[in-house]
Amino acid sequence: MHPLIKLLRYSKRYKLDIILATVYSMLNKLFDILPEVLIGVAVDIVVKRQHSFIAKLGITNVIYQIVFLGGLTGIIWILESLFQYLYSLKWCFLAQNLQHDIRIDAYTHVQQLPMEYFEDKATGNIMSILNDDINQLERFMNDGINQIIQIFVSTIIITAIFFVISAKVALLTFIAIPLILLGSFYFRNKLAPLYLSVRNQSGVVNSKLNNNLVGIATIKSFTAENYEIAELKRLSYAYNNANKKAIILSSAIIPVIRMSIMLGFLISLIYGGILTLNGTIAVASYSILIFLSQRLLWPLTYLATVIDTYQRSMASVNRVMGLLNTPITIKGGDRELIHCQGSIDFNQVNFGYKNRELLLKGLSFSIAAGETIAFVGVTGSGKSTIVKLLMRFYDSVAGDILIDGNKITQYSLTSLRKQFGLVSQDTFLIDGTIAQNIAYGSFDAPIDKIIKAAQIARIDGFINNLPDKYNTNIGENGQKLSGGQRQRIALARAILKDPPILILDEATSSLDNHTESLIQEALESIQGERTTLIIAHRLSTIVNAHKIYVIKQGAIVESGNHNQLLAKGGMYANLWNLQLHQS
Repeated sequence: MHPLIKLLRYSKRYKLDIILATVYSMLNKLFDILPEVLIGVAVDIVVKRQHSFIAKLGITNVIYQIVFLGGLTGIIWILESLFQYLYSLKWCFLAQNLQHDIRIDAYTHVQQLPMEYFEDKATGNIMSILNDDINQLERFMNDGINQIIQIFVSTIIITAIFFVISAKVALLTFIAIPLILLGSFYFRNKLAPLYLSVRNQSGVVNSKLNNNLVGIATIKSFTAENYEIAELKRLSYAYNNANKKAIILSSAIIPVIRMSIMLGFLISLIYGGILTLNGTIAVASYSILIFLSQRLLWPLTYLATVIDTYQRSMASVNRVMGLLNTPITIKGGDRELIHCQGSIDFNQVNFGYKNRELLLKGLSFSIAAGETIAFVGVTGSGKSTIVKLLMRFYDSVAGDILIDGNKITQYSLTSLRKQFGLVSQDTFLIDGTIAQNIAYGSFDAPIDKIIKAAQIARIDGFINNLPDKYNTNIGENGQKLSGGQRQRIALARAILKDPPILILDEATSSLDNHTESLIQEALESIQGERTTLIIAHRLSTIVNAHKIYVIKQGAIVESGNHNQLLAKGGMYANLWNLQLHQS
C-alpha cells in the first residue's frame, strides 16, 4: 500500500479538518489568481474605455470603472489574505495534532511489543522513527500538502481561462506541462529509495550516539574516545554519502523543469503576440495570457521542492507505519487477577530465545503461596529467563505457567504484572527526584509511605543527609548516585508497591557486605505472607529460603533447602565451598 494512503487512513479522525484545510487552500489560490485577471480588465478599460467589459455591467464612466476595479481588487486581496491565514492555521494545527497522535500511538505500540523485538532493533533507530521521522512528517503537513493542492487548483483554473481566451494558445502552451510532470515523476521514482536509505542511515547514526552516551563512563575508562570518534565518522560518512546521492538527483529537478517552463512561456509570448497583432485575440486577453502563463508554469518549479519534501516524508511514513504495523505477539487474556494468593507452577515449560536453541527444556516446579524460593546456577543457565516468562515478557514455546492454579495467559497483562515487585540488577531510574523514583508505579503514594519504604530499604539515612532530601534530583538513570544507592531506591520502590509476589534478581549485587546484611534483615521482615523469588549468585543471601532450585542448562538438577543441598555434596555444595573460600 502506498504510504500516502496509509497516512490518509490513519488521519481519518481528522477528516473534517482536512476537508476545511483543503477548501481554504483552494479558495486562497482562487483569489490569488484573480488579480492577474483583473490586470487584463484594467488594460481593457484603458483600451476600450466606454466599450470595456465593465462598461457592459452598467458603469460607463471610465473613472468609475477604475474605482470599481480598485475596490474589487481590494476585496479580492483581503479574501486571499484571509484564506491564507485560515489554511496556514488549519494545516499547522493539523500537523501538530497528527504529529502528537502518531508519536503517542507509536510509543504506546512500542511499549506493547514483545521483548524479542528489541533484541533485533537498535534503540537509536527506534528513537529516530519516534522523533526524526515524525518531525519530517510534520514539515510535510505544515506546507507540502498545501503546495500540492494549490499547484493542482491553479493548473485547473488557469487552464480553464486559457481555453476561454484561446484554445490554440492553450494547447501549445500546455505542451510543456506533460514534460514537467514526466520529469517530476521520473525524479520522484528515483528519489524514493534514496531517501529511504537516508532515513535508515540516520537511524544507524542515532543508535550509535545513543549507545555511546549511555556508555560514556566505559568509553572514558578504556580511553576509547578516539576509537568512538572514528566509528562515528565512518557512520556519519555513510549518512553523508546517502544524502549526497539524493542531493545530486534532487538538485537536477529545478533546472530540468525550468527548461520545460521556458518552452511553454515562449509559446504564449510569441504565438499569443502574433494572434493579437492579427486581431484574433484582444490586447487585454493577451495581457492575461502572458501573466497567467507565468502563474501557471512558474509555480511548477515548486514541484521540485514539493517532490523532495514529499519523498522524504513518504520514506518517514513508511518507517513510522512499519513500526505501528509491527504485530503485538504477546496479548493478555480477558480475566483480571485481583486477589492474588501467590502460588506459582511451571509445568513442562520449554523456551528458547529467537534463532537460538531451547534454553529451558521441560522445566517443572511448584511454589506455594508465601514461600521464599531461590534459583541458583552459573550465568546463562536460565534463572532470569524464568522471571521473564512468569511476567510474560516472553511466552513459552511449550508447557504452562500458572498463578493460583490458572494459566497466566488468561489474565490481562496489566493485572498480571501488577502482582509483581521486581528488583533487578539492571536498575532503571527516571530523571526526577528521589521521592518520584521510589513512588514510580505507585504514583499516588503519600510521602510518609515513601519514607517508610526508604527506611526498610536502608536508604533513608543517606537521603536525609542531602540538602533537598527526598526532593533531590538524581539525574538521568540516577547518574548522581552510586550503584548501591540506585539499587536500594529500586528496592524501596518494590517495597512501596507491596506486591503479592516479590522478585529479587541479583537485587543486592551492588551492595557491600554490611549493607547487604541490613537489607537481608529488612527483606525478611517484609516477606511475611508474600511469595518471594530470589535469583542470586551470592549464596549467603538465600540460606534462609524455604527451597533452593539449582539450574543447569535450563533444567533443575538439585532442589532442597540450604542444609539439605550442602548434605548432598553436589553442585550447590561446590558453589558454596567456592564462595566460602573466596570470601
